[in-house]
Amino acid sequence: MRYLVRALVIWGVIACGGQGDLSEQAYGERVQEYIVTLADAIAEIRRLLTDAEQRVALLMNDAWRADMRAQFDVVRGAADEVADMRPPERLADVHRALERASECYADAINLLEDALATPPVASATVMSMLLSCNDLMQDAILEMQHAR
Repeated sequence: MRYLVRALVIWGVIACGGQGDLSEQAYGERVQEYIVTLADAIAEIRRLLTDAEQRVALLMNDAWRADMRAQFDVVRGAADEVADMRPPERLADVHRALERASECYADAINLLEDALATPPVASATVMSMLLSCNDLMQDAILEMQHAR
């Protein structure tokens, strides 16, 4: 989560920088929206998983599962949005790093969804994958810092 917050701050600098043209500003604003959306969804997934760890019966609760599916859809939608973005040329490397992180989060969500469909939940595997996604987001942040 802290990586997503750092990315948001860096994108704020890129988007508002006086040197960027309108297309860079618009791109920066879209990336900021993406990061906020992704951070909120990941935080909600983490909260739902924590609740389920404390009350295992939630894994079979229809409302809990619907809430989880809704967050899965948000993460997938955010990844699709990044894939559809066309960055300014100067930010192409940054965008590729962002795409790798987005794809990783979508893959982790797919794994988690599969794990929830066939209990017991392989939470250690999913958490490991989410940590890998965080590493990719860190790479994207480094690319963003170099682009400033």
